[in-house]
Amino acid sequence: MKYQDNNKEKDNKDVKNNFSREFTNKYDEIDKLTEQAYNASLM
Repeated sequence: MKYQDNNKEKDNKDVKNNFSREFTNKYDEIDKLTEQAYNASLM
């Protein structure tokens, strides 16, 4: 039973890590787009 619980915890951790990675990637994209928009507004 303990083994299964550990697996469940690991799965939750993996899901959180994947979510964090995706969120960070999206945030980077938004950052780049914001920078592009800002640069365009200066022209």
